[in-house]
Amino acid sequence: MTNKLIRMMFVTVLVLGLTFAGCNPDSNDDGNDVEKKITITGLDGRSGPFRIKLEGNEGSFIATGDEYISGNSVTIALTKNEGGAWTGNGSCYIFAFFLNEPSDNNYVYTNGQTLAELGGLTPPTLYQKLPKYSITEEVTSIDFNKFVKLEYYTVP
Repeated sequence: MTNKLIRMMFVTVLVLGLTFAGCNPDSNDDGNDVEKKITITGLDGRSGPFRIKLEGNEGSFIATGDEYISGNSVTIALTKNEGGAWTGNGSCYIFAFFLNEPSDNNYVYTNGQTLAELGGLTPPTLYQKLPKYSITEEVTSIDFNKFVKLEYYTVP
C-alpha cells in the first residue's frame, strides 16, 4: 500500500511538472547564447513606440523589449528583467502594447482566434485559455493579425 501511494504521488508530481513546463526565463541552453528578437509584421497605419512582453505560467515575467515601429513592422530585442539580453527559449504568452496610444490598446497573442472562440478572456481564466508561442529561433516573426485586443490589461 505504501509503495503504491508513493508511486501515485511521484506520477502526480511528474504530470504537474510537465503540465507547467514552459518558457524558462533563465534558459540559456540553446547552445550559442544568441539574443532573441521578435518581429511583429502587419502594423499598417501604426507608428510610435511598441512594447512586447513575454510571460510564463500564471503571468510570471520572462522578457520584454521596446522599439519604434518602422514601416509596417517592428523588431524588438528582448531583455531580461534584471537587464541584459534574453537568450532563452520555450513557449510563452506574448503581450503587445502601443505605448503612444491609450492604455486600452493592449493586445495578446491568440494565434488569430477571437475572444469568443477562446471562450472569453477574463483575468481569472486568461492563462488557462491563451495559446503559447514557441520561441526557439534568433528572430521570431509573427503577424499582428494573430493578436487580439484586451481591454482590461494595462501597460506593465
